[in-house]
Amino acid sequence: MTSKKLLLAALLGASLAGSVAAQETLSSATADVGSAPHFVMTSMAGAAEAADLANVQVQEGQALTRVQLAVARGEMDMGTIPLVTTFLMRNGLAMFSDLGAEQGAELSNNLAAITGFNAGVYHPMVFAESGIETWDDIAGKRVFIGAPTGGAAVQVQQMIRLITGFEPGEDYEAVQLDWGGGVQGMLDGNIDMVVRPGTLPAGYVDRLTSAGPIRILGVPADVVAREDFTRFSNAPGTLPAAIPTDLYDTELVEVTNEGATMAIGLALVVNANMDEGLAYELTGAYIAGLDEMMSGTPWAANMGLESGTYGLSPVTGLKLHPGALRAWEEAGRDIPDHLR
Repeated sequence: MTSKKLLLAALLGASLAGSVAAQETLSSATADVGSAPHFVMTSMAGAAEAADLANVQVQEGQALTRVQLAVARGEMDMGTIPLVTTFLMRNGLAMFSDLGAEQGAELSNNLAAITGFNAGVYHPMVFAESGIETWDDIAGKRVFIGAPTGGAAVQVQQMIRLITGFEPGEDYEAVQLDWGGGVQGMLDGNIDMVVRPGTLPAGYVDRLTSAGPIRILGVPADVVAREDFTRFSNAPGTLPAAIPTDLYDTELVEVTNEGATMAIGLALVVNANMDEGLAYELTGAYIAGLDEMMSGTPWAANMGLESGTYGLSPVTGLKLHPGALRAWEEAGRDIPDHLR
């Protein structure tokens, strides 16, 4: 090789090495493919790589409470987490009771939000021929309530308790499996009812209706009107919502009680120690891609993506990362004081 070619090769190698060195490698995790949290996390990863900011490695199909712990402990750079579990961790409750309130609060302070979003609404589903026409009919039945150690299971058990007065293990069998296992269990005849969050529309509805018509049980109007249910549906990580009665093929899906249900708030979070400049650039790249995200996915318009603050209520204790705050404000969003 001539000296000129050697020089060119050396310069090219140095250029490529500099490009790789300039790009961060970030670890992240999220839920199953096809879910709202997976959509948000992979959209962020794509935006980061397109802007040459970072190579974001995404672990899929993860339990989000474990993702929350990993990010809080600095073992992972970012991930999607339920807002209800930020409240539970901060107070050392439910699946975080072994931490206690003091350690839970300390770990919670290590979490900072890039954005909040609507991960979907609870779909309580049974087959139309199951004989389950009202919530009281689930007595003695097997009900899928969510993934093991997940925040959804806590919410679903409380929803059932408020609607029926039923207790898990006494009045019905509460089944916890991975998210895909719940739907498969219903298809196999091993589960009578599945209650899980889903986008509007939710893809798993088509999977179930391939086996026969289904019924989605909305929350009865008299329950919705009660003060205790109002407090519950406005608790950390939830908001009142409804599944439109004509959202799905009405010959295959019956929606009762006007589809009254609850929306589930999640957040894309990073470790609070992330460099402010990096968090700012990552958030800016994510914001720049919002129009494409919402136009390219049919249910994305229902996710509250454009605000950046969906579901981030004061009671969760979660704040925006300073870099994310700056990016959202520069994009013209009004950010509440409790997120600063």
